Amino acid sequence: MRSRFQWIWPWLLVIGWCFQGCDFKADGDDAGVIYRYRGDLQNSGVMRGQAAVRQISGEKWKFSTGEWIISSPQMVGERIYVGSVNGWFYCLDPAGKEIWKLNANAGGGIYSTPLIRDGVAYFGTMDSRFFAVDIAAGGKEKWRLKLDEEVYASAAMVDHTLYFGGVGGTFYAMDAATGAIQWRFDTASKIYSSPAIAENIAYFGTHSGILYAVDLQTGREVWKFEVEDDHDIRQILSSPAIANGMIYFGCMNGRVYALDLKTGEKKWAFETSPSVSSSPAVSGGTVYIGGWDKQIYALDGQSGAVKWQYAARDAVLGSPSIAGDMLYVGARDGYLYALDRETGRLAWEFQTEGSVACTPLVHNGVVYFGSRDKHLYAVQ
Repeated sequence: MRSRFQWIWPWLLVIGWCFQGCDFKADGDDAGVIYRYRGDLQNSGVMRGQAAVRQISGEKWKFSTGEWIISSPQMVGERIYVGSVNGWFYCLDPAGKEIWKLNANAGGGIYSTPLIRDGVAYFGTMDSRFFAVDIAAGGKEKWRLKLDEEVYASAAMVDHTLYFGGVGGTFYAMDAATGAIQWRFDTASKIYSSPAIAENIAYFGTHSGILYAVDLQTGREVWKFEVEDDHDIRQILSSPAIANGMIYFGCMNGRVYALDLKTGEKKWAFETSPSVSSSPAVSGGTVYIGGWDKQIYALDGQSGAVKWQYAARDAVLGSPSIAGDMLYVGARDGYLYALDRETGRLAWEFQTEGSVACTPLVHNGVVYFGSRDKHLYAVQ
């Protein structure tokens, strides 16, 4: 008999750890501004500078790549950037028209979300390469590095160093200018979780059910926390979020955890069933996360108590994003849900023909997101 994890593995290709990134910055002088997965180093999921989209009239446009879109869109200025499982990296205008595309020759596709700084996009691929692409020069490749493992997770950047994990179990510190590797930290377990960073420490989870805290300067372990082993289901696919001295993440054992940021001590664990692959969004002392039990939860950040929950039609694979007083999250049922984040009431929903797994981007009254139906959508 196959384990529960083996049974759900095909669906894990469309999960919210698909490294949903968004432009969480207002337009203006972009010098030094970093656009990355879930918006900030803490992975809060909060779209700062963007107003809530409380209602929509329908689809503005959709763009087909011919393959799943697991990478989440970024918007810098008036350009949208997104990768596809077909191995191409796209630049679109606000009307959804292709400006250029780069063939990353990624046999396994682009699942990670690009990190963009000073006109350069950085992303990994599932054929074990990491790219730096000059988006200001029409997608000209600046450098690429061949690694010994696939890259699913999205990178973080501090100063001019990139930090990310590989499917082979290595966590890297890499010079953004050249691609030179500064140090490696070996976990001996697959890494799908994208790092959150605070006070020069990177936090990320592994397939073996361990959340690590690693010093950015030395590459040495600060602490680690090991989740409970429930019938060999302990994978951490969720990317952690940091707020108020705590770190939050979901686990495939069906729990949402809160740890002390300094020590790794467990503060609370909230139980769902059967699994949690969604990455949390955190704002105003509330943790928002989806579960495979079809529920979208709002949990008290200090106690883990349920403030409200909303029932979707199927497993909630996507990771929520926040704009103003609204929460946006996708599910395996093909719907994008927009909820009032104080009450959990549904404001609107939009249906696609495939699982909605990536973190939605909200920008100037438009919501952008990808679907397993091979389209990038813009709704308003």
